[in-house]
Amino acid sequence: MSAFDLLVEKSQVLVMRTSVLVFFFCLLSVSVFAQEDDNSASSIATDRPTQTTSPYVIAPRLFQIETGFYQQQTNQLGVNFPNGVDFKFQNIVYNSLLLRYGISDKLELRLNQEFGRTRELIDDVITEQSDASFGPTTIGVKYQFVEEEGWRPAVALNGHVGGQFLSSGGGITGDLRVNFQNNISDKFNISYNVGIILIENSRNVGLWTLNLGFTVSPKLTVFLEGYGFKDNVSSQQSIDFGLLYLLSPNLQIDFFGGFAMSELAPDSLFGFGISTNIAKRK
Repeated sequence: MSAFDLLVEKSQVLVMRTSVLVFFFCLLSVSVFAQEDDNSASSIATDRPTQTTSPYVIAPRLFQIETGFYQQQTNQLGVNFPNGVDFKFQNIVYNSLLLRYGISDKLELRLNQEFGRTRELIDDVITEQSDASFGPTTIGVKYQFVEEEGWRPAVALNGHVGGQFLSSGGGITGDLRVNFQNNISDKFNISYNVGIILIENSRNVGLWTLNLGFTVSPKLTVFLEGYGFKDNVSSQQSIDFGLLYLLSPNLQIDFFGGFAMSELAPDSLFGFGISTNIAKRK
């Protein structure tokens, strides 16, 4: 490795660490500010960490930050390698960020961004690793157009479009999904999505999700979820599960894990995150 390449690598690490520190400092500052004024923020309801997106939007003039870490791993024991070599592929996302801003009782603006890397391991030794980089930035909206009534679910339309702003490589991408939710009781709800992911110069991908949520206590919610992705060549089906815990009315942490239900899906998933919100002062 040349001196220039080494300098670039060290610079990337420094930028990544600085960005993480600055972000979490800002997050802590927002949380403290919001707690000082009980009227400044509403009780938080997030779209993370599930694959399923809720049909509900956040309150008008409310700004919400949802962020976290996750890692997916695909194991290929002995596949295309002699003598039973253990090959693993990992997708590591250091920061999966969703910013939301309430426009009205039925409409919100959204911005998604991820920062991470991929790497390959043979017998648990890293043999190849990409540079840490930003994924495509996408912006979009969520619009709730049906209120829940009886067995009729709440329904929203959710879409994003994005490209290479702040990212390295990749073309235009977008997604469109319809979000549903039935609140069976005060403690139990069923939410589900159907949609499509559009990727420039690639196959379009259909998606489905089904999430079961249960409120254990005013501060603790648990979930179990199935989800899948399918194009005209292959499909992936997975299950994940986890918990969400309210540290305060406007500060939430989450932990989750998952595993594959089909051959081509990532074998394992785990992650954690934190979310907060703050209302604009009148």
